[in-house]
Amino acid sequence: MSRQSGDVLAPTGTVKDGYDYAVQVWVKGGVVQPCGHPATMRVTRPCCAANRYQGQRIEQIRGHQVQPC
Repeated sequence: MSRQSGDVLAPTGTVKDGYDYAVQVWVKGGVVQPCGHPATMRVTRPCCAANRYQGQRIEQIRGHQVQPC
């Protein structure tokens, strides 16, 4: 299966809406979205990058993807 649409980029080349492959998180409006994994997967630590970064602005996360505009 593949995505049917591309990413929307900010003028800086940061993903505004779409998937940041470097950090491996979904982004909407420049904000990292929650992962949706069950709570049992994150009892002792974050289950994934989205859980760790949810609610943060993507451009503030070190190593985020920047694409040429």
